[in-house]
Amino acid sequence: RAKGARWPSPPLQLAEELRKRGEKEVVKFQAPLGGAPSGPSGRPAGRSGSGTRRNFTLSTYYLGTSPSMSALNGYIDFLNETWDGDMPAFGWEHGFGAAFGYRFSPALEAGLTFERTSASVSGTLVATGGAYRSGHSVNGYGAYLAARTPELLPAVRFAARAGVMYCDARYTETENGFVTAGRDGALGWSAAAGPEFELSGGLSLSLLGGYRGATMDGFGVSFFMPGDPPVRLEFSGLTVQAGLSFRF
Repeated sequence: RAKGARWPSPPLQLAEELRKRGEKEVVKFQAPLGGAPSGPSGRPAGRSGSGTRRNFTLSTYYLGTSPSMSALNGYIDFLNETWDGDMPAFGWEHGFGAAFGYRFSPALEAGLTFERTSASVSGTLVATGGAYRSGHSVNGYGAYLAARTPELLPAVRFAARAGVMYCDARYTETENGFVTAGRDGALGWSAAAGPEFELSGGLSLSLLGGYRGATMDGFGVSFFMPGDPPVRLEFSGLTVQAGLSFRF
C-alpha cells in the first residue's frame, strides 16, 4: 500500500455518511407547499384551533325602537279629546332581529338581516260606548356592512354597523268591531354602534345603540278626523340592540 493512502470506508459506514448528507440537503431546500401563513399562535392565520375557518356569522338580537309616530299619536290625542277616550300614546316598540353574514377580515363583515317590531294600544271611547284598538308592525329585509376596531381591552372591541332595508308595514284600527286596515312598503336605513365582547367557542355579545329611518303614508286608508289625512307611520327614531353572534 502506498504511503499516505487510506483504506476505503466499509460499505455500511459509507451509506450512513451519504444518508446524513442527503438529510442536510433536504432541510436546506425544503419549503411548505400550499400551506397558509402561520399566525402568532403557530397555526394558519384565519383558522380556529381545529383548523376550520370561521368566516360565517349567525346573529340574533333584541331590538327596541323609539319611533316618533307624531302623526299617529296626534290622531290618538284627537280621539281622546273628541270622544272622551282613554287610549295611551305609542312609545317604545319591541321586536327582534336576525342576521347572516360573512367576515372578510377581523375588521370587516357584510351580510343580510331580518328585523321585526310591533306595537298596539287599546282603550275605550266613552262617547261612543265602544272599545278601540290601534296596532301596527313592520318587517325589515335588508343588507348591512359592519366594521370592528382591534381589541381596546382584552376580548373587547368597538363595532359599527350600517344598512339599508325594505320595510313592509301593516296598520290596523278597530272600533266596535269595525276594522280599518292597510299595508305599505318603503326603503329605510339604519346605523348603530357599541361594544362587542368576545366569548368562548366563537360566541360574542354586542350592545349597540343607533337610529333607524323609515316613514310610510301609502296605506290607502285615512285617519277619521277633519280633512281625512292619510295614515302616516313614522318609524324613524332611536334604536337599541342586544344580541349574540356565533362565528363558524
